[in-house]
Amino acid sequence: GGRAMSSAHDALRFALVASLQAALVAAVVAAAWYALERRAPLLRYALLGVLALKLVVPAGWNASTSVWSAPDPARTEPLTLPEPRALSMESADPPSAALPARAPAEAAAPTDRAASDLAPSLAALALMVWALGAAVRLAALAREARTLSRRRREARPIDGGAPRSVLTATSAAQSLPIAFGVLRPTVLLPPSLTSDDATRRAVVAHELAHLRHRDPLVALGAAVIGAAWWFHPAAWWLRRAVRRTQEDLVDDAVVRGRSDRPSIDPGAYCAALLDAARRSAGARAPSLTCGSGAARSLARRFRRILDPKAPERRTTTMLTLLLPLTLTLAVVPQSEG
Repeated sequence: GGRAMSSAHDALRFALVASLQAALVAAVVAAAWYALERRAPLLRYALLGVLALKLVVPAGWNASTSVWSAPDPARTEPLTLPEPRALSMESADPPSAALPARAPAEAAAPTDRAASDLAPSLAALALMVWALGAAVRLAALAREARTLSRRRREARPIDGGAPRSVLTATSAAQSLPIAFGVLRPTVLLPPSLTSDDATRRAVVAHELAHLRHRDPLVALGAAVIGAAWWFHPAAWWLRRAVRRTQEDLVDDAVVRGRSDRPSIDPGAYCAALLDAARRSAGARAPSLTCGSGAARSLARRFRRILDPKAPERRTTTMLTLLLPLTLTLAVVPQSEG
């Protein structure tokens, strides 16, 4: 019982230190991310990867190069040897007289004992609450995965100009276009989008760009991190920032085009996104999917897409300094001291 209580107390202390470290890394990453809000989406994506790495790397792992680590007093105290006693032929004192008097164990104050018992109990309760929250979030992700699998089976395939490895289909249960599937990539459209060829082509190109960038895999990783860190604001912000950066990267890819896929006119692309947002009636994409973006973010994206100035690709002096710092903060462990 005492060993279990001590382990719960150590685990709670570990979680508190890791949470503080994650909050510090999130603050540094968010400052750099917002400074580059309309430029360098790949660099913003890398900054979010730094925060994700911090949330994944065990905070209890120790390394001598850690900036979190502090010297262990038990290891750095100078070694002091007892002074040698002079030998004497005289009779030594009885062993009982040489030992210091010890107070009986029963002399401990009852209030101190109650406080020591209360702290491990609160630690165990906190761990139970965290485990329950993580289990609920993971169960919700499992239900979402089953729902997406069922909709994929029931969907009606269409010719969307996608590669053979990608299923493009429509589903009556779907109210907004989404892309999902790590092993079985799928683009699922609502039936209302098939009536307008221009809108359908632009939306399908958008969702295919998500699949080419492996965004469903990133969404799965962000969802699992969010389930483990369900109590931490850094994980909430990370998921929103990842989706926002993914949309900027996909917008650039669709408007710029590829050698095997022509680009789409920026004005026509914005009109297609607006049409799709109107037809979806404000629905939200599930956690394990990628969509065409929230309707409330369209104004910001339109300004970025229609901006005549090309996005800046150079690394600023601030990022040159901040990126190594955030990388260091991400991988360094917590101190034992």
